[in-house]
Amino acid sequence: MAVAAEASFTRGAARLHVAQPGVSQQIRRLEAELGAELFDRSTTPVTLTVAGEELLGHARAVLGAAEDARAAIDGLRGVVSGRLQLGAIPGIPHLDLAGVLASFHDLYPNVRISLREQHPADLLAGLRRGEHDVVITGLTSPDRPDGIDIEVLSVEPLMLVTASSHRLAYRTIVTIAEVGDEPIVTLTAGSVLRDHVEHAWQAAGTPARIALETSDVNVLTALVARGLGVTVVPRSIVEGCADRARLHTVEIQSPITHRYVAMAWRADPETSNAAAAFLEHARSRGFGP
Repeated sequence: MAVAAEASFTRGAARLHVAQPGVSQQIRRLEAELGAELFDRSTTPVTLTVAGEELLGHARAVLGAAEDARAAIDGLRGVVSGRLQLGAIPGIPHLDLAGVLASFHDLYPNVRISLREQHPADLLAGLRRGEHDVVITGLTSPDRPDGIDIEVLSVEPLMLVTASSHRLAYRTIVTIAEVGDEPIVTLTAGSVLRDHVEHAWQAAGTPARIALETSDVNVLTALVARGLGVTVVPRSIVEGCADRARLHTVEIQSPITHRYVAMAWRADPETSNAAAAFLEHARSRGFGP
């Protein structure tokens, strides 16, 4: 797993704080036992073979299960330990996720925390696959996705954002028809904001003219401030951005609605001790509105 992550035997060994020849020897033994090469050593960086890719998923599951087993024994002694795999959407400045994680770590120092930022579609898919224990995700409605429990943390109106010199900058409310075929700056496919834009423009009978797309929500307002298009984002993103003075927000009439941000986890009675402790801690900290 270390060599695969680093794409290098040398860096993989350094990550494990062991000598590189020892790592190479152990992998050779594993390959001999399995009867298949796991790495293509002719490439730089080294890459996994088909067999290596297959084994990697099982290796993660094996090590994860071993860690969960240790955590379960710790739980019998009243100690919360193990791993907490979190996922979150970018662009939630109104939620103090860092503060909640810091105080959780202070309370439960034996829990190893990982955090990955992704779009909602990827977060929910990863949650269902067991790659995340808890995710902070955006939703287009407060409805509970299949097999997943949620707690809504915030509900924000979505606003049209233009440069202060834009033709719509003097308006307080507009329809999608009035926005027309203005170039739109938005997030890449899979984000709730992108879904809102495409569905709303489609409902209005006007194709959305996506001119620029990015995976970084903070880049949206910077591009709009420089006159490269308009965007649709929650108000909190505009209020917290560096280009606030160069932007104008306009209310959009239906069908643009709201962005819901929710804490989500699998509807599974076997939630890990670490995940259960995090959910309880987040609630106790008033994480949300």
